[in-house]
Amino acid sequence: MAASICFQEQIEIPFVRTLGEFRAWVTSGNCPDIPEFWLADARGSELVFRIHRAGSAGYEPAPSDAEGFQYSAVLNQWFRLLRRRRRTGRWAYALEQKHIGNTHTRQQPD
Repeated sequence: MAASICFQEQIEIPFVRTLGEFRAWVTSGNCPDIPEFWLADARGSELVFRIHRAGSAGYEPAPSDAEGFQYSAVLNQWFRLLRRRRRTGRWAYALEQKHIGNTHTRQQPD
């Protein structure tokens, strides 16, 4: 599954399955200025969630804290993605947003 969200302008982003495909598109000259992207991959045994932002050497991982929250400069917030098994055996995902003093969770219902 791939998703793209653009806040300030409508841009066409091709469907990419890997970080390598995304990097190839970014360096192709057909890519508009994208200050940040999020990578989420739940296909393997480990859940991968990384926020990358444009830097002097290309896209670089965003800073993270001891709890695994990563900073989004675009949204000026900290996020982490978690998953747990439901009673049915299927995965449920929760995107947590960290505020100073508390954490908000958005997750799929059981």
